[in-house]
Amino acid sequence: MVIDIQIKGEPVTMLSCSNCDRRWWQGLEGSLTLDAVLGIAADT
Repeated sequence: MVIDIQIKGEPVTMLSCSNCDRRWWQGLEGSLTLDAVLGIAADT
Protein backbone atom coordinates (compact mmCIF):
# COMPACT_ATOMS: atom_id res chain seq x y z
CA MET A 1 0.00 0.00 0.00
CA VAL A 2 1.19 3.51 -0.77
CA ILE A 3 -0.20 6.63 0.91
CA ASP A 4 1.01 10.02 -0.33
CA ILE A 5 0.51 13.02 1.96
CA GLN A 6 1.87 16.55 2.28
CA ILE A 7 3.06 17.76 5.68
CA LYS A 8 3.54 21.51 5.76
CA GLY A 9 4.10 21.50 2.00
CA GLU A 10 6.60 18.63 2.03
CA PRO A 11 5.58 15.46 0.17
CA VAL A 12 5.83 12.35 2.33
CA THR A 13 4.94 8.79 1.33
CA MET A 14 4.08 5.95 3.69
CA LEU A 15 4.64 2.52 2.19
CA SER A 16 3.56 -0.74 3.78
CA CYS A 17 3.96 -4.42 2.98
CA SER A 18 1.10 -6.62 4.17
CA ASN A 19 3.16 -9.76 3.49
CA CYS A 20 5.96 -8.83 5.89
CA ASP A 21 3.95 -6.45 8.13
CA ARG A 22 6.48 -3.66 7.57
CA ARG A 23 5.92 0.10 7.17
CA TRP A 24 8.34 2.81 6.12
CA TRP A 25 8.37 6.46 5.14
CA GLN A 26 9.96 8.24 2.18
CA GLY A 27 10.57 11.95 1.69
CA LEU A 28 12.22 13.95 -1.07
CA GLU A 29 15.67 13.11 0.31
CA GLY A 30 15.03 9.38 0.82
CA SER A 31 14.02 7.25 3.80
CA LEU A 32 12.55 8.91 6.88
CA THR A 33 12.04 7.59 10.40
CA LEU A 34 8.65 8.00 12.02
CA ASP A 35 10.32 10.46 14.42
CA ALA A 36 11.46 12.54 11.42
CA VAL A 37 7.92 12.57 9.99
CA LEU A 38 6.50 13.67 13.34
CA GLY A 39 9.25 16.30 13.58
CA ILE A 40 8.22 17.76 10.21
CA ALA A 41 4.62 17.95 11.44
CA ALA A 42 5.67 19.55 14.75
CA ASP A 43 7.97 22.19 13.21
CA THR A 44 6.56 25.68 13.36
